[in-house]
Amino acid sequence: EQVLEPLFLLEQILELLLQLRQILEPLFLLEQNLDLLFQLVRILELLFQQVQILELLFQLVQILKLLFQLVQILELLFQLVQILELLFQLGKILELLFLLEQIPELPL
Repeated sequence: EQVLEPLFLLEQILELLLQLRQILEPLFLLEQNLDLLFQLVRILELLFQQVQILELLFQLVQILKLLFQLVQILELLFQLVQILELLFQLGKILELLFLLEQIPELPL
């Protein structure tokens, strides 16, 4: 009986260890799931940052389009200034022609 009692105790300890393992195993899985959830949240944060970067790039493209249109407008304004200069020179020419008409012809 003295030999059997330690064996019986050992068997009870083993049963308790098995029960403890059954209790702890889901907790270990839960920890793994929490780690995976944390990684998923981090991935989602990175994706959100990438979406924000893409939105900024899209806004930058819009700004560049507006700047290109502004350059086109400035080119048109420059052409308008050249036309106004030509009209001013034409006005001077017409003024000179008018003055030339006012001069009496000189006999040769």
